[in-house]
Amino acid sequence: MTYSGLREFIDLLEEQGELARVSVPVDLNQELGAICVKSLRAAGPALFFEHPGSSDIPLLTNLLATRRRYAMALECEQGETQREWNRRADTPIPPVSVEQGACQEVVFTGADVDLTRLPAPIWNSLDGGPYLTLSCHHTTHPETGVRNVGIYRNQVHDAQTLGILA
Repeated sequence: MTYSGLREFIDLLEEQGELARVSVPVDLNQELGAICVKSLRAAGPALFFEHPGSSDIPLLTNLLATRRRYAMALECEQGETQREWNRRADTPIPPVSVEQGACQEVVFTGADVDLTRLPAPIWNSLDGGPYLTLSCHHTTHPETGVRNVGIYRNQVHDAQTLGILA
């Protein structure tokens, strides 16, 4: 059950029947969210939307929505997830600096940044706009150098502006 990153974990989920690929385009204005909720309520598989909206950037949802998938991610038995989570939280893995990683296959900087290219759904009718959910934010304290990683929901306001409630 070992994997070394998200791509291998996706392969593992597919092998175990825990991933459904959605190959047809799905509207980002509440349709994608409705599909996710229906699958979630039925304890369905993780969903890999190959063409969310008109985007060519895939979107993965409901990844850890069942105890089975959560245990698969932690590589432990389902009854051991809490203990394994606590063990890992008590002994975090220190960061390793590398020149380039898989997350840098496509990089835009400055005026080339266009957040509206990302498939950001309007998840439900009460959302004030499109949101990127569970975005990882890496910050460093400007004086102490202490690092932090937080997971936040971001509203996409325009090509270069995100809203965040930190």
